[in-house]
Amino acid sequence: MKALIRVGVAFAALGVSVYAQDRTVTSTTVKGDDVKTVLMRGCLTQRPPSGVFMLSGAITATGNDLKSKTRAKTDVDGNNTTVKEKTETKLDDRDHHPAVPAIYVLSPRTGVDLSRFVGHEVEIAAVTPSKRDDDAKVKINEETTAHVEDAPDVKTKTETKAELPAGTSQLIVVSARQISPACVSR
Repeated sequence: MKALIRVGVAFAALGVSVYAQDRTVTSTTVKGDDVKTVLMRGCLTQRPPSGVFMLSGAITATGNDLKSKTRAKTDVDGNNTTVKEKTETKLDDRDHHPAVPAIYVLSPRTGVDLSRFVGHEVEIAAVTPSKRDDDAKVKINEETTAHVEDAPDVKTKTETKAELPAGTSQLIVVSARQISPACVSR
């Protein structure tokens, strides 16, 4: 009788599929003195062996302060895992620019993974000094909330302060999102 119960429990355990759902929301705010934020669109490449990221595309808008929100949802159902991600970026005092094609060298900030977007058409939100004769001071606040099924939410907050030297044309990537899985020639 005990053997039949054990076999029944084993079959029941095998027949139940595992299902879990997690959501993560990350909000990023960028403010600075003598700094401008830019939205860019184009094809992302990475140069071997240096690993430098380059965007062949155009600046589509500039502004002052930047706010970015990324929502990621992970569904696990048995052996299948699905991850969906959506990023929204807003610029304060936004100025639109005609799309003038150029190649831009990008430096991702800590926590931004550009390698997964190489070979894709992307939208990049970045910061750069607005004046050539003054150092630019940048403050990045990031707040992440992870909603895990059957567990308490986990919240983290980080604040990063940086100074970009005068005379640099460096573009520090704050966020990236895929527009198309393939680069489109323009």
